[in-house]
Amino acid sequence: MTDEEGDMTARMNHLSLVMAENKLLRTMNTELRSKHTRDVEKISDLENQIASFEPSAKNARDADKIFNLKQELDALFQAKEASDNLLEIAKAKLKESEKKNKEQGQELRMYTEIEASKKRVVEMHLKKVERANKDQK
Repeated sequence: MTDEEGDMTARMNHLSLVMAENKLLRTMNTELRSKHTRDVEKISDLENQIASFEPSAKNARDADKIFNLKQELDALFQAKEASDNLLEIAKAKLKESEKKNKEQGQELRMYTEIEASKKRVVEMHLKKVERANKDQK
């Protein structure tokens, strides 16, 4: 294997890794969006449950239940915020990875075009040499 073939193989392997990373980031992004949606739904449900209680909660059980629901709501808000942050990070990484993938793909196409051009030049030269050899005979 020539150095050029090895270099091209290495570039193609790297491009495959970047594409696999993109796929993984897309999957993570989808999972984070699903979790985020579920958290938002839970928050909405809890807010509705809290709103259904009368503000003057006449007995201690209702007051405890309201307190517990508010704590759960606070925890879900924190989880939602963390989910939002992870989602933004995942989006940024995905965008960066896709940009790298595009750049490396362009670089690989240019490299392939250069190699193909070199091959055509060599083939043309060989044909020229073969014609010259025929003419000499």
